Amino acid sequence: EILQALSHVVEILVKLTTLARQPEQKGSHGGTRSLAGNVCHSSVLRHQRAPHVHVCMSLSYHSSTPHERGGRWARFIARTRLAPFVPTAPEVASRMLTLAGLKAGERLCDLGCGDGRLLRLAVAEHGACRATGFELDAMLVRIAREAAAGDPRVSIHHEDALRAGPVLCECDVVTLFLSTRGNAEVLPLLQSSLKPGARVVSNSWEMPPAIQAKATAVLMKGSGVPLYLYEAPL
Repeated sequence: EILQALSHVVEILVKLTTLARQPEQKGSHGGTRSLAGNVCHSSVLRHQRAPHVHVCMSLSYHSSTPHERGGRWARFIARTRLAPFVPTAPEVASRMLTLAGLKAGERLCDLGCGDGRLLRLAVAEHGACRATGFELDAMLVRIAREAAAGDPRVSIHHEDALRAGPVLCECDVVTLFLSTRGNAEVLPLLQSSLKPGARVVSNSWEMPPAIQAKATAVLMKGSGVPLYLYEAPL
């Protein structure tokens, strides 16, 4: 259990390093642009930053007993089943969907959807008829649902991504920003569920070596963030 917890911490550090390479998109008033291109004001930015506080607080060792710390680790690991949450930069999210060739009328599934930004982008700018996300962290699910409120094309399941089979069967595009371990865990599900021709785009992390030869790799200019495109059957 200790090794598993340490592995999760390493993955967080690696993903935060990846995030540092993804510059935020600044608006004319100094705010960070939303996926729709509008400037988000301070209240929204605080809302978007909440997940970082949520994760860090769960790892605090201040004034706690070993039993309490063990409980925090257990809750942390439960929330990060496949990978810790690190938000995808808007320009990277857009490039992922462009690389996947997402077209109007197609269906997308984001495994580990976080705050749902890829889902909103898929319907708003690419015309997806359905964008479905799976997320274990209850607070992120609430944020994603509030942000997508009123759009019937977007749905977020508060559920393990490994139970996404029925949704994946109907999807044209699947997006991932997990980890090496997370990709290895979801691969059998993707292999058994995706229809021929469905595309998978992974942000930063490759699939296991057995199918890596099937990947089209793209390195985003400026940020150095690698994206990997796969096509079913995997």
